Amino acid sequence: MRFNLIFGIVWMLLFISKSSGFTQLKWFDLFWMLISILYFGMFIYQKRYDYFVFENNMISLNGPLGKKIHVNHITKVNYFAGEYVVHYLNKKAKISIASLDEDTKKQLKDFIDHLHIGSA
Repeated sequence: MRFNLIFGIVWMLLFISKSSGFTQLKWFDLFWMLISILYFGMFIYQKRYDYFVFENNMISLNGPLGKKIHVNHITKVNYFAGEYVVHYLNKKAKISIASLDEDTKKQLKDFIDHLHIGSA
């Protein structure tokens, strides 16, 4: 989550440095601002809505293409390269833990440990 905030600030600073110069602002320089707004938007969205939520035997993965996974449908969970891969109903969902805070990582690990399914 902090990743998006940091990149939003960096892109905004680059836009400000480009626009505060004595040269005329070109149309493609506005992409710096657009990218900055997108990163700030992702930060605000992630701050408002958790990355995933456990409730009523469901895992809800929030995002642009959010998913809801019923716990009973989960057949296997793999951990590889900083991601949990949840297998369910012949589908996969990836949960990246790189941007999660420590409390959320612990909550996810505890949840997966309590599933009592085969993990690889």
